[in-house]
Amino acid sequence: MEFKTGKADKNFTEERLTSYTGLTVVSRYIQAQGIGSLLDGLFPTTKQNVTKFSTTQIMIAVVLVSLLDVHRMNRIENFTCNPLVQHLLNLKEDIDQDTLAVRLKVLGQKGATVYGNQEGAANGYRKP
Repeated sequence: MEFKTGKADKNFTEERLTSYTGLTVVSRYIQAQGIGSLLDGLFPTTKQNVTKFSTTQIMIAVVLVSLLDVHRMNRIENFTCNPLVQHLLNLKEDIDQDTLAVRLKVLGQKGATVYGNQEGAANGYRKP
């Protein structure tokens, strides 16, 4: 599954203006730097019967909501309901919080390097 961003129309009217309009600039930067393609290469999505979203779509959604200081799964789900966000991330529907939780957990199990003295952490990689 390959990630492709959508391009937003720059003709904003009162009916089409959302609180996330500023993300079009960030989305263009992500596209210009090839970050989507890089993430696709590093974290390929295994296409299964129920796979609706690429890992890259989920990761970029999390990055964008982090820029907006959103930290709860249900808020991320609400964020992906926005038509502009769906267009920028090339989503056909919103990413539900259960899907987010499962996919982020799988990414966390692939290995995480621990730096410094984090409570309850051991040096090296976590084993699944």
